[in-house]
Amino acid sequence: MKQLVLFFLFFTLAIQAEAQRRKQEKYRTRPVEMGEKYLTPHQAKLVQWRKKQTQNTKVYFTPEISSFYNINNGDLYQVDAGKNVLDPKSSMGLALGLGIRIENRFASSPFLAASVGFRFVAQRLDFKYESELVTERYNNNYLYFKIIGGFKFKLTASQALDLGIGFQNLQSIKGRNEDPHLSYTAYTDAATGEELRYLQSASIVHWGSTNGSLGLIFCPTAQLGYSIRGLLAKESYVRIALEFSTKVGNNQNPNYNNQTKYLEFDRNRNIIRTEKFNDRHTAIGLNLSVGI
Repeated sequence: MKQLVLFFLFFTLAIQAEAQRRKQEKYRTRPVEMGEKYLTPHQAKLVQWRKKQTQNTKVYFTPEISSFYNINNGDLYQVDAGKNVLDPKSSMGLALGLGIRIENRFASSPFLAASVGFRFVAQRLDFKYESELVTERYNNNYLYFKIIGGFKFKLTASQALDLGIGFQNLQSIKGRNEDPHLSYTAYTDAATGEELRYLQSASIVHWGSTNGSLGLIFCPTAQLGYSIRGLLAKESYVRIALEFSTKVGNNQNPNYNNQTKYLEFDRNRNIIRTEKFNDRHTAIGLNLSVGI
């Protein structure tokens, strides 16, 4: 009788242990490859989601073209009050490039894009003297390297919005470094009655890279993009983005940044007026790219 009671007690404990084991098994999955630890259902789903994201990640080859408005109106630094002589004009520009873009094919996800190419800007600077208007034109050609990172928001199976920030570096291909343009004004000497001239103004122009140095211009950049998939091929996309960029800091180095300085003198060659155009390379435009 005693042995029967012990057997019944052992049997009851065994049943309880097995029930507890099966209960715990509901909250476990198969062992991970790196050890004998178990994952909870939430952890297992996270692992599967990451594997799916990795499998759906694609590297796209991305030709791009950009048309932008180069804004120069705020790039004039005037030391003295009064009517400006320098009048920098805003102008249209064009950029052509090739790059890559890494993102998930189908889902909302982070993305990373990088591109290199050429940037062309036809600049114009007016000199508004009292008696005449002189217009100077400067064609700027740059190499650029651009990198943008951000997040893509899936709208439908084929459409998405994305927001990215990054930077682009501009390297001027050629420069224009002119001799100072001097302007003289005639006057009559009160003591001798002799007609003399004095230096009335000087314009000093540096445009682009003028000493062959690798003077990179650092421009933070932001993009708001909209993309559609399947227009050209099943997994390709066409994307259009609003892009804004501007130079960080007030770089005063005239060897590779666009700069023009105007000085005005009295008869004793004291500087009585100073104006300076220092290009910030501020631009807003549209970027069209194709992901292949």
